[in-house]
Amino acid sequence: MSTPPEKAQTEVERAVELALKNRDFRLYAGTGRSQVLPGISGAERKKALALCGYKPMKGTGDVLKKESQRQELKKKFAFMADYNRRMLAICKQRKDKV
Repeated sequence: MSTPPEKAQTEVERAVELALKNRDFRLYAGTGRSQVLPGISGAERKKALALCGYKPMKGTGDVLKKESQRQELKKKFAFMADYNRRMLAICKQRKDKV
């Protein structure tokens, strides 16, 4: 059973609102062997890390034993990609105002 796009969108919006309320502008990173910022291009990654920082997303390691883990990981990476794109735009706006 997959999550409808509207619901996923709402979850990301809620997460961004909560982060802003807590003044937490960090981006989500995967917890695998290499640091991955879903939704952020390789060229922009270093700048994004310096500007926003990052926080690890639990359950996003790269050791998968079951197909259900693979499906859950896909959902988390889609969430992180959307969240990171939105939060990076907010970080850039804040930087411009300072």
